[in-house]
Amino acid sequence: EAADPLAPAELRLAWVRLATGDNPRFDVDPIEVLRGGRSYSVDTLRAVAARLGAERPVFLIGHDAFALMDTWRDPEAIFALAHLAVIVRPPRVGGSLASWLPKRVRDEVEIDPDGCGARHRAGTWIRLLEIAGLEVSASDLRARLRTGRSVRYLLTESVREAVSQSGVYGRP
Repeated sequence: EAADPLAPAELRLAWVRLATGDNPRFDVDPIEVLRGGRSYSVDTLRAVAARLGAERPVFLIGHDAFALMDTWRDPEAIFALAHLAVIVRPPRVGGSLASWLPKRVRDEVEIDPDGCGARHRAGTWIRLLEIAGLEVSASDLRARLRTGRSVRYLLTESVREAVSQSGVYGRP
């Protein structure tokens, strides 16, 4: 199966700014784009944690990506650097926090009795965050754009137009 190519980082950053620009509750941080080169979550979390001092950041992550963290760079450090809010989004797949927990950190984590949270020995927490939402993913959006299927209501109109005009995922 062919790789799912991504738009250049600068374009994706511009689209995020466009999507969040009219909401004062959002702030877009270009840290990964400015750093350049290959970006790893652990490096970004180290930089954010350094800014926060004693306060720990909360890392929002989908349950599907959470279950694959054994393949990431230094997942042990991620669990020590930040609290994790594991987003359970549609479609809900089988499993639980305990079953999704990466093997490399299982011995460092104590699951709460309700199975919806855990504590890491470094003092960070992990919580499941169930959301009601659309069944949508970045991969699905890119596939829709490449094949000319609608992304209406999945992207704001300004972002849809900018992505379309870029031609990255198909003809403008």
